[in-house]
Amino acid sequence: MQLEDKVTVITGASRGIGFACAERFLAEGSRVVLSDIGQAADASDPDLFRRHDATARYRSCDVTSSAQVEALMQYAVHEFG
Repeated sequence: MQLEDKVTVITGASRGIGFACAERFLAEGSRVVLSDIGQAADASDPDLFRRHDATARYRSCDVTSSAQVEALMQYAVHEFG
């Protein structure tokens, strides 16, 4: 994958496929905003944010709310440009 210097926003990222995708994208050099409606993503791997301190962020988001999705996108732009 060619993800170096890309920004990725992943919803449903606190566990399962979403979390696995986030781990892979980070490993490939992407900056990643993980998001989920419930528990924080660090519940699946508490060390993820320590290992990727400069490139991983978490923000809660209910994707059924357009206002929350817009806020998530604004957060990603604010954090990573």
